[in-house]
Amino acid sequence: MALTEELVAGAARHVAGGTSVEYQGASIDLAPPWRRVTMAELVAEKLPQFDFFALREADGGSDAASGGEGLAAARAAAQAAGVAGAGEAPSLGELLALCFEELCEPELVQPTFVLDHPTEVSPLAKPHRTRPGVTERLELSSFAVGRRRAHASRLHLGCRSGSSSLRSAASSPTHFRS
Repeated sequence: MALTEELVAGAARHVAGGTSVEYQGASIDLAPPWRRVTMAELVAEKLPQFDFFALREADGGSDAASGGEGLAAARAAAQAAGVAGAGEAPSLGELLALCFEELCEPELVQPTFVLDHPTEVSPLAKPHRTRPGVTERLELSSFAVGRRRAHASRLHLGCRSGSSSLRSAASSPTHFRS
């Protein structure tokens, strides 16, 4: 994340003469550090009754749709906030992502790293080491003026970094040829 911040800020200084830029009528400050916040925290700012982890525990800690009290409460809160399709969301994680996209994403103007996406909407990202229900995925939601700029995740490749199979594949001169 720090490398991305420095690359973007450096490019802005080189091109625009500083890290404050105007884009589509909005003033954007590209100076590091940028905000780092989880998707669940952003949604909770808009819907305080949507505490992803507490609601998940109310449903037995399951990633999958359980039709429990937590999902029902989250659907009700999202519907009351006017989130389209909230009543049909099949799981708490998918509802969290839907609420984020509808309530939070359009308002993110300043560069923001959105962390810890639900497992249901990030099937290739590695599950979070300490937080059940989310992945180690981030988006550079310098949704600057509502636009996603980049995303990254620890992919679940079935081998650990530094393993001999990964090292040998990466060092092979033919590995990345088309």
